[in-house]
Amino acid sequence: MLELGALTLSWLQALLLPLTRVTAFFLAAPVFSQAAATGRIRIVYAGALCVVMMPALSDSISNPGRPFGEMTLLLLLSEILIGVTMGLILQFVAAAV
Repeated sequence: MLELGALTLSWLQALLLPLTRVTAFFLAAPVFSQAAATGRIRIVYAGALCVVMMPALSDSISNPGRPFGEMTLLLLLSEILIGVTMGLILQFVAAAV
């Protein structure tokens, strides 16, 4: 049973950063209109995309002793910033076209 918990924690760690970036991108991008897709639907789309990308992702982002430390928080903030920036750039390109 303990091995299952360690495996689940490792899987969540590997999925955390890509899920954060893709979710921030979907929330900021004009791919889905506000009327067609609510915030929940965008988060579900981001989660499904990250699960599909899971075989290409790394195994872990930090040491197993401290899985969610302050360094992970800084990484999460940087991933949010990158995702929102990519979404805003896509909005600017769509508005220019």
